[in-house]
Amino acid sequence: MKVCIIGAFGYGNLGDELICETLTRALAELGHSTIVERPYPSPEAIKEADYIIFGPGGIFYTTNESHSEYYLMYHNLIKKYKKRFGVFGVGFQIRKSIGFQPNLYPIKLLKYCDFAVMRHKNDITLLN
Repeated sequence: MKVCIIGAFGYGNLGDELICETLTRALAELGHSTIVERPYPSPEAIKEADYIIFGPGGIFYTTNESHSEYYLMYHNLIKKYKKRFGVFGVGFQIRKSIGFQPNLYPIKLLKYCDFAVMRHKNDITLLN
């Protein structure tokens, strides 16, 4: 199976880099190949992949930041090509000056995924 991993890695966050590397290695050990994509949407990668994983990295923002827009574009591509997906190693990016007022799109995305693994138990608490 070919798995496309889409995340906010490659920006110097060691945790996100390690999650991506470990996930890629684990999938390879299970006999799967991977396509690794940064946030900007690649229709070709979605079309080519058998399964999509969002993460690692922050996809839940307190404002409508570019990553939220990119994930919406990816989700539209996933629907277009009828792909299944999961969410792995993601979390909320909260601006203390704004508080918790997330863009609702990524939260709605969780209704349609096969699985969701959050980075921290506080992220799960914020969903309730």
